Amino acid sequence: MGLFTNIFSKLGMAGICVAFLSSTAVAGDHRSYGSMKDDYVAPLSYGYYFEGRIGGVLYDSFDSDMVSPNVAGANGALEIGIDDGIGFELAIGKVFSPSWRADIALAFGTADDLTIDYTGAPANPLSAGVQPVASNGDVRTISLMANVYRTFDMQLGRIKPFVGVGIGFTNIDLDNVAPTGSRFVVDDDDTVFTFAHHLGFDMPLNEKVDFTLRYTGIISTGGDFSARDTTNAGGLLTVSTDSDNVPAVSAGVRIKLN
Repeated sequence: MGLFTNIFSKLGMAGICVAFLSSTAVAGDHRSYGSMKDDYVAPLSYGYYFEGRIGGVLYDSFDSDMVSPNVAGANGALEIGIDDGIGFELAIGKVFSPSWRADIALAFGTADDLTIDYTGAPANPLSAGVQPVASNGDVRTISLMANVYRTFDMQLGRIKPFVGVGIGFTNIDLDNVAPTGSRFVVDDDDTVFTFAHHLGFDMPLNEKVDFTLRYTGIISTGGDFSARDTTNAGGLLTVSTDSDNVPAVSAGVRIKLN
C-alpha cells in the first residue's frame, strides 16, 4: 500500500500491500440474485459501492543509503527488512458497466518487526556483529490511490476475475527506527509516489454484497528521512530508500450503496 505501499503493503500495498479489510458494492444486470446465483455473469446493478479489505504484505526488504556530512563512519548502504505487518483499506467507487469500475481508496498499514543489515556500511561499528540486527521502532503508512478495474466475463460459475491498476501517494512514517546501540535514530516521514497493479476475483454473497480477494503489487518511489543524533554531539544523517516493489494480499467485501 513507498516504504509502505513499500511497507504497506505489510500491507503493504500490500504489500502490501499489503499488503489490507475492503468492502465493496457491485453493479450489473437486473436479474434477481436467485436467478443468477448459478450463472453469475454481470454485476448486480450499476451504481456506487463501498469496499473494505484487510491484509498484509507477503514480505518486504528494501535498500537504503546512509549519508552523513560530518560523521564519516555513518556513511554506507543498509538493507531494511520487514517480516510482520498488517493493513486495511477503505474504498468508495462506481460500477460503469459489467466490465468496468473505478474507486478511490484510502489504506493504512503498520509494521513493527524490523531488521537492519549494515554489512554495506563497513565503517559502521554495528557492521562487525551478526547481521541483520533487530531494530526498534515501527513503520506506519497512509496511502491514497485512484484505481480502475476490468472484470472478465468468464465461465467460472459465480466467480468473476478482474485486473486493475492504480496511482496515488503514500506517506511513510518511520517512528524511532534504529537497532539498539545505534548513535542515530530515524524519526521522520516522507510522501512518495505509488503505482499499483491488481489481480483478483469477486464472488456474490447476496444481492447487495460481494466477497473480494486480490493480489496487489505496490511500486513506490524512494523517500528521504532525517535521523537524530542520540548522543547530542551534532551528528547529521539522512537515510534515502530506493524504489521498491512490494507484494500484498487482501480480502474483504464490497457493498452496494444504491
